[in-house]
Amino acid sequence: MTDNHHTDNVRQISSASKLENAKLESTHSQALLTLVIDEKTDIAMADKPIFGATVTIRDDINTLVGKILEKGCVLGWLNYVDVTKFACITHTRHYLEASHYFYAESNQLKLSQRLILHHVDTAMSKSKQLFTFSCADGKSHTFASA
Repeated sequence: MTDNHHTDNVRQISSASKLENAKLESTHSQALLTLVIDEKTDIAMADKPIFGATVTIRDDINTLVGKILEKGCVLGWLNYVDVTKFACITHTRHYLEASHYFYAESNQLKLSQRLILHHVDTAMSKSKQLFTFSCADGKSHTFASA
């Protein structure tokens, strides 16, 4: 899909190589989150919603790696579900509500804040791990010790 709404909410962080980005990512691993979906929910990748798929992730999502995604950016489409089917996992395996970062509007999965996309799991339909991201504004959740 070549609609402008896909590219309007994206900008390049840098022209650094993937290796340099991987080094940067490893130094900030505490701020990285992984978006996951429950194991019973089916996922497809396409340029538009797929009839019968519960979640469709836009098929050009790999082109967004290493870019700042602006609030409101469309990452995919939801069919009869909302963001409660998703969760975010920290590097220490804490679960966070996906609604801190994502929301559903008109059956579209959108960002509720600026994020940086670091990695897309191409086996997401099996792994149920969609992608790894961080907050573009440097905010991250912290946990009080028990």
